[in-house]
Amino acid sequence: MPEVPTDVVALLHADMAEVLQAASASRERLPRPVRYALQLALAGVRPANQGEWAAWLHLSATAQGDADCVAAIEGADLARPWTVVWQHWRPPGAVLRTDPLPGHLKELRLLPKDWAADGRLAVLGHDGHRKRAAYWVWDVETGELLAGPLRGEEPGPGRSQPWPVARSNALLGWQPYEPSSLNRPLVTHHLAVPWRGLTLFAAPGGVFAVRSAVADPLGPACRAPERSAAEHFPVHAAFTDQAPQVERHPDYASFVPSDFHRLRPEVLPQTFEPHASYDTLITTGVPAARFGDLTLHAPQCVQDPSGEDEFLIVIGFLQEGRLVVEGATGIVYRMPSELDPPPAEEIEELALEPFHPDEDRGDPGRRSPDFDLQALYGDLDDEPDLDEYVAWIAPDLPTFLAMASRYCAVFAHLGSLNSEAEARGIIDLIEYELDGIARTPTDSWWTASLREPI
Repeated sequence: MPEVPTDVVALLHADMAEVLQAASASRERLPRPVRYALQLALAGVRPANQGEWAAWLHLSATAQGDADCVAAIEGADLARPWTVVWQHWRPPGAVLRTDPLPGHLKELRLLPKDWAADGRLAVLGHDGHRKRAAYWVWDVETGELLAGPLRGEEPGPGRSQPWPVARSNALLGWQPYEPSSLNRPLVTHHLAVPWRGLTLFAAPGGVFAVRSAVADPLGPACRAPERSAAEHFPVHAAFTDQAPQVERHPDYASFVPSDFHRLRPEVLPQTFEPHASYDTLITTGVPAARFGDLTLHAPQCVQDPSGEDEFLIVIGFLQEGRLVVEGATGIVYRMPSELDPPPAEEIEELALEPFHPDEDRGDPGRRSPDFDLQALYGDLDDEPDLDEYVAWIAPDLPTFLAMASRYCAVFAHLGSLNSEAEARGIIDLIEYELDGIARTPTDSWWTASLREPI
């Protein structure tokens, strides 16, 4: 088995088939250029020669802000048949901390010459929804965003609107999770602009433009993924130098400060214990956001029927189960929902049993919250020991908000995937990122519903 090259120049002069075979079998962390090549190959890209590989790697590195890799490719003595001019695109396997990205585009078309008052040639892209399509408009030459996102109608110059999740989502405009849209080619549509020497491409990951003498230089290399959906797909976090266009909360980057709602100290009972959650409720608050199975709203203080002096702070929902902060401890729990499977099925099939990282789950004397769920929610079935299925989510509210921010940032990428294998990799990354903040069980409540379709 050949060794995996450590730099892009060596990679471009090696036998790519052998390199990819070695990279697939390697258990070591791959050098960035090799990782880019493996991700492209797993996404169905089949370049015919080293020059095409150089062009694809140049595109992938450019989109991820990898200036060293870009410079090395440009300095290599290898002719590229096409070169990226501008892009708003997520390469396969990359998790980007940037905005805005359009997500999955299905069609591009040129707008009339008089669309822009200054006469600039503009291209419109949309996501293909029949009644409520999302539209974007870019300058053909530079990729500058001229209008959009706008849902439901084609935008005029400068028109845009906040999306339902845009103000509380660090990655504007990315599509929700659509498992039925997996297993699609990396490029889904192209638009040639020969008098400008450009070809524009719509893709699950967004849009990009390349300069080439050929009308469709990428088409022959782009196919639907051929490998088994169960195969491991390497994913990684990529950091670009693009400045965010939306103000971010300094501690929870997926949310903006104006979306946070705080509780006044006088609203909280005097018996509410001073802890990190208490401080966060009155100084930072909880953002209003809806993202996948996670809904957050302004905190609401309610009395816990389990005791006269006990209170819960309701902050949202996770998989239809109510999220609460326990007043006595500040711990964040998920309450059972009437839509949850029976406890036996929960444990045996979904492995979503109650979890607390500091306790032995088999110890009958373990500390679990003593909530009177039937008194709190009248629509729940009268299951014996229902309180045992309250799920521990985070040790306190600031930790929970950090997890929610990380969840939203990675979850946003699910709509731009092109294979089931990459979906599994991204979902695993969500669990890994959350576990880096606070210990979580494998296949936790955060991602259980995401795994069901795959």
